[in-house]
Amino acid sequence: ILTVYPGTRGSFTLYDDAGVGFGYQAGQYTLTTIAHTQRRTRSSVTIAAAKGKFPGALHTRYWLIQLLDVPKPARVTVALGYHHTLPLTPAGTLRGWAYDTTTRTLTITTGPISTSHPATITTQ
Repeated sequence: ILTVYPGTRGSFTLYDDAGVGFGYQAGQYTLTTIAHTQRRTRSSVTIAAAKGKFPGALHTRYWLIQLLDVPKPARVTVALGYHHTLPLTPAGTLRGWAYDTTTRTLTITTGPISTSHPATITTQ
């Protein structure tokens, strides 16, 4: 679960490796930069392409993103790589979004996203 707290912007780098052994000492790992921007009612989460490699590295990831203290969006989209944008519909199982009016939390399920290309999830 990727939890995004309110604010104008923030970012971090996700580190991933095989989880066993010492391959990380030889550079066998990936780094993925994740950034968030927010302006008024629009929020964007950008997941960069993973850099690096290691045996067993994921080629796709499913992301569960929770945006806290945001207004209910009229539209949520996922821009995959540089080629196309997919609208997400409320209450999807593998891909979609849900909004909790009590906590003002937006939960987005992206479905499979390639780790080789960037993706931007936008709400407005």
